[in-house]
Amino acid sequence: MQQKSNLKVFSDVDFDFFANQLTGDLKMRQGLFSIIQSIKNIALTTPGERPFSDLGGGLYRYFSENIDFKTQIEIKNKLAASINLYEPRVKVKPNGITVKKTGDTLEINIKYALANDLSQNNNQSISIVVTEA
Repeated sequence: MQQKSNLKVFSDVDFDFFANQLTGDLKMRQGLFSIIQSIKNIALTTPGERPFSDLGGGLYRYFSENIDFKTQIEIKNKLAASINLYEPRVKVKPNGITVKKTGDTLEINIKYALANDLSQNNNQSISIVVTEA
């Protein structure tokens, strides 16, 4: 007997907004790629950028600041809270966010688990590198 996976199939519109050449429909992001796109979107959105929402990690505002220990904790807490609130498909791991600023580059590493499988074997991670324009 074949066992069914309890992992749901996730899909979202691809933010590149390219049309499928055969059908003309917008391309879709599937599975973990859908979740990765969503986490990046949350991290890079500035709170207040979207009407009637405080969604976002607001990473761009930290380019002008010195990233000391206190600022790192602020970034980690804000990102974890935003991701856990606005992306219900995942849960950020405790102490799962690291922040590193080098010159005009901000690197964020986020470790998370799928919300429907919080086992130790379900560790996922994403790295977001943002360069000041």
